[in-house]
Amino acid sequence: GAAAGPDGVRRAAGLALRALRALPRDAPERARVARLHAYLLVVVELEEPGSVDFSAVERPAVESDDDGDRFDEWPAGVTAEPGLLAHLDSHLRDFVAHAGVRERRFAARFDQLLAHRTGDTGYLDDAAALLGEALDASTEGSWWVLAVRAELAEVVAQAASFDGSFHDADLSLATLRALGTALERDASLPPDAPFAVQLALSTAERELDHAQRTGDHAALPRVAQELRNRLAAQPGDSGLREKLSRRLEQLDGLRAAARRTTGQPEPTTLPVLGTDDPAFGAGEPAAVREAVARAVAETRRELGQPEVYHAQEYDRRARLGLQLLLAVVSGDKDPALLDGAVTELTHARTLLAEGRGRAHRVDVLTKLAEAHAMRAARGGPRV
Repeated sequence: GAAAGPDGVRRAAGLALRALRALPRDAPERARVARLHAYLLVVVELEEPGSVDFSAVERPAVESDDDGDRFDEWPAGVTAEPGLLAHLDSHLRDFVAHAGVRERRFAARFDQLLAHRTGDTGYLDDAAALLGEALDASTEGSWWVLAVRAELAEVVAQAASFDGSFHDADLSLATLRALGTALERDASLPPDAPFAVQLALSTAERELDHAQRTGDHAALPRVAQELRNRLAAQPGDSGLREKLSRRLEQLDGLRAAARRTTGQPEPTTLPVLGTDDPAFGAGEPAAVREAVARAVAETRRELGQPEVYHAQEYDRRARLGLQLLLAVVSGDKDPALLDGAVTELTHARTLLAEGRGRAHRVDVLTKLAEAHAMRAARGGPRV
């Protein structure tokens, strides 16, 4: 990919697509050609985000393993020549032993991106299957097991965001908590180690979702303190500093909101402001209204831009509807805002019914019902 550049990879994807369209539907090689085409598009997308049209992607049918173990065809490790291992350093020995594990993790990341871009959750099943194989092929107690389990938890969390499954969300959080405990008990990684920081960021994101959904904020002080410790350990030029700071702002904003006794609506797991606007966490009604107005303007601007993934219109309309509703409960008396909230959330509900959105559907439908009830109490829609 790096040698060919995005244009070269895009041409390769075009050749793969032509080959795919020329194959009979029942051709045994169709699944692999379809996956090659999709993965080539992912490579381009990673190089030039938002530049790829994924509408022609075809998710391959599940390949049957009736003919034997797939590890026979795609082994977890590479068989080295006799006597070679003694001449390899530890890094090369690890590569030889775990090449197939690396490849499966790499492919699983591609499948996660394909699920996001196409809206086809079957890709998450594929990612989970790949990571399950990688887990089976990893030595128990090794770092490979820890890394693969963390990635599997992220796949489960992504599935939960698509279908609204609280069970999957709780399972993902429980897994990440257990991994964090194991890492702390092991104590062999420094606090600025990239893997440890990424695990902490993932866990914090899941803790935020859980707190917003359940109202249980008991874990947030501990999570915030861990992120502060890891931020303090980062060198000044670390690219992780911004991610840690952003997550801390989200945690602090949610905790500040929980301490207030205003008439704000119950939290939603769908990001409402779409930014880390510090005014929202400040608690001043006028500042909140200004922050929401800025967020509404930004989302309306985004609605006029091209869509780059399957459910993007749904995400934008749902966010706009929630932002307008937040403006109303923050004290803005303009009746057009409540009408707008109902209109946008109704659009989002329609997109849900058409299969063009999945994430946070419980939140969206609940807030739509609340908006209707609020409008009825105020005398109905504005004429």
